[in-house]
Amino acid sequence: MSAPAPAPSAPAPRRFPCAAAGCGVSAVSESALAAHTRTHTGERPFRCAEPGCGFAAAIGGDLVSHTRTHTGERPFRCAEPGCGYAAATSGALGAHARTHSGEKPYVCAEPGCGFAAAESGNLTRHARKHSGERPFRCAEPDCGYAAATSGALVAHGRVHSGERPFPCTAPGCVYAAAHRGRLAAHARTHTGERPFACAAPGCAYAAASRDGLAAHARTHSGAKPHRCAVPGCGYASAKSDGLARHARTHAPAPE
Repeated sequence: MSAPAPAPSAPAPRRFPCAAAGCGVSAVSESALAAHTRTHTGERPFRCAEPGCGFAAAIGGDLVSHTRTHTGERPFRCAEPGCGYAAATSGALGAHARTHSGEKPYVCAEPGCGFAAAESGNLTRHARKHSGERPFRCAEPDCGYAAATSGALVAHGRVHSGERPFPCTAPGCVYAAAHRGRLAAHARTHTGERPFACAAPGCAYAAASRDGLAAHARTHSGAKPHRCAVPGCGYASAKSDGLARHARTHAPAPE
């Protein structure tokens, strides 16, 4: 008996190479190639129909995901028992799932830095600590502030606006903060909590805030980073409030 004839091999999938100079991408379909080509041309033909929204996307799927910011739809649900999280995109759900698994696949490439993140955006923000990059610039005239994150820029903007959106909830307390972290530090003035302990041997000091601990640490190091700006005055202080008190010695006496 003769051996059975070998099954015919499947034809190789057709590929659609990108024509852009120096681009080696090869797509699996004409539609995929068209979508890729827009990364070169900048074309965004898929426009949001919501009145007043100028969003436009290069890919139809991105427009679908964007539309959920208007509708509030969150079709991607976490499968973890007892977790009610739902996301507008599969990518957001994937990032959320790592809060359960503890997986941190985005690792910092800086030698000696062990930072790892569950989301690529967190790694991008972290990388700016090494590079010093501050791409978010204050639009206020004559203000040279620039931030590493958009959130830090928003918080800085309150220096100009005077906005303090984080009020203290302690009965009878009218304090409000421009930053959530400042509110947390203020809350400890009510609770008495001092979680930031001095690491100097034999020192029992603990502070309610990181800034308070940093100021205290200078009593050990002798550092005085707050310097008087008056020409010829060599005064320097370990604390900003010490400099503020000193500055009054230069102020003209009231008539």
